[in-house]
Amino acid sequence: MDASNKCLRVRLNEVNISCRPIIQVLFLFFLVIAGEKPRIETSTGRVIGLEGIEEAVVKIGQDLRVVEGLIVRLVCPVRGFPNPEVSWFLNDRIVKTSGRFLVDTRSNSLIVDGIQVQDTGQVSCTASNSAGSATASSFISIIGKGKY
Repeated sequence: MDASNKCLRVRLNEVNISCRPIIQVLFLFFLVIAGEKPRIETSTGRVIGLEGIEEAVVKIGQDLRVVEGLIVRLVCPVRGFPNPEVSWFLNDRIVKTSGRFLVDTRSNSLIVDGIQVQDTGQVSCTASNSAGSATASSFISIIGKGKY
């Protein structure tokens, strides 16, 4: 009998897993030890935020053309094990919660309350964990002044 036909009884996170082939057990062990490199779910295309809307929501990877003064929410959906930490950058400078900027760690979002001309440029999110990192970007352009 080869090793792939033998089985082990495994207990993982207080859950008993019935008899599994050794190959499956080794694979599970590898995933738990090595982790899963972060992956960012991106979209492509362009979002245009004009007057009359309160908030423009953009999934990372989409470019945004927006009227000055709107609320902008950029979302960075990530997967990985252990759970990745997400960092935000505007034109290669780290963005932290302060003033008009809110970094929402629960939804992996960056919220800009009242976007301004100086916010024009590349916005990136980087997801990192012990297994690696991934980065995705969007570009923000201001196309005029809103009435705010």
